[in-house]
Amino acid sequence: MGQTKTLGIGETFQIGEIEITTTPADHPWQQENPDKYGDPWGPKDCCGFIIKTLDGTIWCTGDTRLLPEHLQMTGVDLLLLDVSRNEYHLGPENAITLANTLSHSNLIPYHYGTYDTDIEALNGDPMELAPRISAWANRLHVLAPGEKFWLCASDFRHNS
Repeated sequence: MGQTKTLGIGETFQIGEIEITTTPADHPWQQENPDKYGDPWGPKDCCGFIIKTLDGTIWCTGDTRLLPEHLQMTGVDLLLLDVSRNEYHLGPENAITLANTLSHSNLIPYHYGTYDTDIEALNGDPMELAPRISAWANRLHVLAPGEKFWLCASDFRHNS
């Protein structure tokens, strides 16, 4: 039988040598049509995750709009960067801002190319953002489905 534990924003749990801390997220997508989808999620209903491993620190912001707290993050070796065009996500401009704020982090874009659709919000393109991301040729890793990325302790690049 599995175990479930509810955590608040900023709380931490361990899985072996891996430490996972929840980070704030803002994803009230139900605002699009509250009559159909119900009340929008509030600030404590969504989260991202900081994952500290022996080989580095990974941050998945989760589905979120950019928050002031996000721009205060440091020590992130790998940022999973949401590049969708949805207003309830980072969006291209804020994804660029966050990537440039965490200027020493490796970047793996996500939330694009998942669906074969004409819906603009689901058709982000990480390479459209690339030229505006500092040192993108060395930092931005656009992976194919199932492709591995190795984060190694010897590669630590922490923000100052």
